[in-house]
Amino acid sequence: MKQERSIRMDENSIKLILRDLLRNLVFLILAALTAVMGVRVYHSLVYVPEYTSSATLAISAKGDSGGDAYSSLTTANAMADVFAEVFQSQVMKEKVEETAGKITGETSITSRLIPETNLLVLSVTSENPETAYTVIQAVLENYHSVSDYIFGNAVIDVIMNPQVSTAPSNSVNLRKYEKTGAAGAFCLTALLVILCSVLRNTVKTEKGAIRRVEGACLGVIGHEVKNRTWKSKLKNANKGLLITNPLASFRFEEAYHKLASMVDYRMQRAGAKVLLVSSVAENEGKSTVAANLALALAERNKKVLLMDLDFKKPALYRLFDCPADMSFRFMEYLEGEEETKNLITFDKQKRIYEIFNRKPANVSRKLLKNGRLKKLMKAAGNMVDYIILDSTPIIVGVDVEILTDLADASLLVIRQDYVRISDLNDAIEGLRESNSKYLGYVLNDFSGKTSVGQYSRYGMYGKYNHREETIKQ
Repeated sequence: MKQERSIRMDENSIKLILRDLLRNLVFLILAALTAVMGVRVYHSLVYVPEYTSSATLAISAKGDSGGDAYSSLTTANAMADVFAEVFQSQVMKEKVEETAGKITGETSITSRLIPETNLLVLSVTSENPETAYTVIQAVLENYHSVSDYIFGNAVIDVIMNPQVSTAPSNSVNLRKYEKTGAAGAFCLTALLVILCSVLRNTVKTEKGAIRRVEGACLGVIGHEVKNRTWKSKLKNANKGLLITNPLASFRFEEAYHKLASMVDYRMQRAGAKVLLVSSVAENEGKSTVAANLALALAERNKKVLLMDLDFKKPALYRLFDCPADMSFRFMEYLEGEEETKNLITFDKQKRIYEIFNRKPANVSRKLLKNGRLKKLMKAAGNMVDYIILDSTPIIVGVDVEILTDLADASLLVIRQDYVRISDLNDAIEGLRESNSKYLGYVLNDFSGKTSVGQYSRYGMYGKYNHREETIKQ
């Protein structure tokens, strides 16, 4: 189903963006480090150190004893440009080579007049500090023989002799450029991560689901911390949380009780007894939703049978802490080697009927269609009010197509920011085309506040019949 794609701020979550930045923190740091290394490599390839040796000269007119400062200043200003040309002339370069020998490498001679003074700064820059010093000494020794031909009434005195430079005159603050490069690369990569997060076409908020996902939103299950201690994290890393667990929060329990109320109402209205719970992809929490929905319905004094029909990756036996020696003969039943009465067990503590499976198996379409599964559901239907089927994810196999024909209604579990909305709507379209009634979807593992209101419970198609489907509580 093709949908228009637009960016809305209320369809994006700041918390998810921060989560993406945190998950990609290593790449952000690597980008910053790469920028630092790039700056260093560029500096090593391009940077050529230069050394400058300088001397300060005082310019005055001949015959001036120093009493007329204005005259000296005027003379200096008048001769500054002339002397600059003298020091940089070809004649001066030849004189320098006669004195200091052949000069290798690039060498430049510059002169600068200090404002409001009669002082001239003569500088020689070269790639070698000794070369710079040798050249400026040669210039000072020969400038008289050159300048007298051009400006005969000037006197130049050296008031500060040159020194051999010990540090480059064109030094670069490498650390500053490294910090700038690192910060730029970090921010640019962060912007790229944020852009990808914003453009990722998944369900990030309830409003985004309501606008873009077909069907009714039956409930929102918030994110719940499954293991609060390090010991429990190590022991039950992959175990879901049930509402019967004392560690479950009130918000978590209340969300499932509201979901059970909504499902109970819609199932009764549709005259349905068998509910298929599925998801588009793995790890969206469909088994946890199916289990907790069954428990919540049982707390409403409903007789519920919970069946694990996820033959690819059965999980309900782990959720309910079934003993390791507990025998599951579901596969034997489908193959005709077991009777119905020996298959269903009743959990007195949780007050639900159970049919679980432990080992993954490749179940053929023929085995699912041999009539024994339908016979089991018919027999169980006489015992219970509802049968909840935990199926394989839609993207994994074709089992769901067969099971939807055996079920009366279907429910899709959607995990926050996990599956593309286009894939969700394609899956929902498939559920709508089956023999079972598509009830709607459940938003699972949502972080932040949940605020499903009256209209949001009915999704993008439900607003037209909102009045007739309002639940009186």
